[in-house]
Amino acid sequence: YDASAGFRIITDTDFHAANTVTYLDGFFLFDRANTPQFFRSDLLAGTSYDPLAFATKESKSDHVQTVLNVKQVLHVLGVTSSELWANVGAANFPFQRLPGGTIDRGIIAPHATAQEDQALFLIGEDRIAYRVSNTQLTRISTHAIEQAWQKYTSVSNAFGLAYSWNGHKFIVFTFPTQQVPLSDTTSWAYDISTGLWHEKLSYDL
Repeated sequence: YDASAGFRIITDTDFHAANTVTYLDGFFLFDRANTPQFFRSDLLAGTSYDPLAFATKESKSDHVQTVLNVKQVLHVLGVTSSELWANVGAANFPFQRLPGGTIDRGIIAPHATAQEDQALFLIGEDRIAYRVSNTQLTRISTHAIEQAWQKYTSVSNAFGLAYSWNGHKFIVFTFPTQQVPLSDTTSWAYDISTGLWHEKLSYDL
């Protein structure tokens, strides 16, 4: 989107299909769908891409699902593992993996994340919810919720969001195409301040 020209299609042939996009230090960064790679735009140029401006997950070769800017650190979240990268000004691709910046945990779906309270929240590929701080993971889901998630057969489009209400900050994870009985739910909310969960339901009256 350009303030003067409005929405424009990216026509550069070096742009690849992607599930997620983030912005960091003047670059747009994308996962390259169904590969262990991620790539960047030219500096301050969201429609221009260099064929050499890409990188590959280094610690493991699983596919990249998500790229996120978390407190100016690039989080590259894969199917079974994740990495932290930073802008070091290197040639061609200015981002490099931080020393020790690996997490032996992937993400359940490209958009199953939310940021709030100076932290990243996600559902891991093991169907457990975590609060992520640098490379440290803190489990926040309960066994009962995890057992419910283990029964879900449709999780690839799960997504997260954050909101505040009455002084409380909530993280919500939703599984929009998971078919469950009417008495069950596919949206789960976590209260950061109390550590408690509740189910969210909606009705079309």
